[in-house]
Amino acid sequence: MIWTGSGDDIEDIWQPAGEPLQKIRSGYTAIITTNVLGEIFACILSVDNKSVKNSCDGVLYQISAGTYKITSVSTNGGFRWCPVAGYGYRADGSSGCR
Repeated sequence: MIWTGSGDDIEDIWQPAGEPLQKIRSGYTAIITTNVLGEIFACILSVDNKSVKNSCDGVLYQISAGTYKITSVSTNGGFRWCPVAGYGYRADGSSGCR
């Protein structure tokens, strides 16, 4: 799946309930491109075929601007990317993805 929305820090990248979320949970790869530093909220997360998270610890995984292949295979799968505090809609320093 390829993210076709904005990557310029005005909105989050995520999967709504239903078919998109089920596809990510069943093994589909999401390809996202961002223009700013960001962080990903997820419990199970692989980025560019490397496992980077395997628990629901509440810690956000930070990535630079760029293009990434993301998977989140699990019944708890799914992810949400948002700009880091200080960028985009979080320019005021607000915490957490919306």
